[in-house]
Amino acid sequence: MPPYSRSQAITFAGSLTDGTHWEKHSFTVLAGDGGPVPSGGWAKWAVVDRPQRVGVTVFQGYDPITLTVPVRFDAVAYPAIDGQSIEDDIDRLEWMAGRGKLYFNTPFSPGLGENPLVQISAADAHGIPVPLVPLVWQGAGATWLVTDIAYDPNPIRDEAGQRIRQDVTVTLLQHIAGPFDSGNDSPATRAKGRAGQKGKFSTVTVRVGLRTYQEIATRFAHNPGAAKQIMDANKTSKKLKSIRSVTAQLPNGAKVKVPLGVRQ
Repeated sequence: MPPYSRSQAITFAGSLTDGTHWEKHSFTVLAGDGGPVPSGGWAKWAVVDRPQRVGVTVFQGYDPITLTVPVRFDAVAYPAIDGQSIEDDIDRLEWMAGRGKLYFNTPFSPGLGENPLVQISAADAHGIPVPLVPLVWQGAGATWLVTDIAYDPNPIRDEAGQRIRQDVTVTLLQHIAGPFDSGNDSPATRAKGRAGQKGKFSTVTVRVGLRTYQEIATRFAHNPGAAKQIMDANKTSKKLKSIRSVTAQLPNGAKVKVPLGVRQ
């Protein structure tokens, strides 16, 4: 976990499936100068002419929201992060845009246009969402496609040539699936992929930053709404069965099962 305040950071979590395989990558990065800026996506109205009278305004619908998010990959102010970590996180960002070595080395072969779907979130030290990114566009309530990555042309590099400070503006387009969509990003294909994860779990150890079900859902699963599902998955654990609140502190060192299907 980066040494800066959690409330200053944005998490990007992407996932890609073909209905059988499932690949996920995520990273947490410092927010850049300025905040996320929406453009487009507001109500669209057209004017229909009427001879010798005032035209009629007719509602035409909405375009998907476009959101530009400035971020900073930074190992200069935070020496606990090194250049290789920065390069790895940038690889994950480029994977989310359907490019780069992670994308083309995926364990299955995505078709053209089968970009990972991305969710973004920002939370405080207790795992509670904060409006660093407008709350309505965070978490499972909104999925995005990365359509542009604008790199500052003057990064700071270490002696190995790795970037240790890189400002980036990420452009996100709201993903709205069509009613007959059958591609890898369709709701039906993604539901099929999740079904294959039913009954499977990953395990997280309770420690600093992962002390409650809410923190585990937010930071580990990148899905704040999954806290109760994670709690229910551990109701038979001897150490955890008595804890019935998602914000109650869990015993340090306890092993918590996290259903694979809840991870974003």
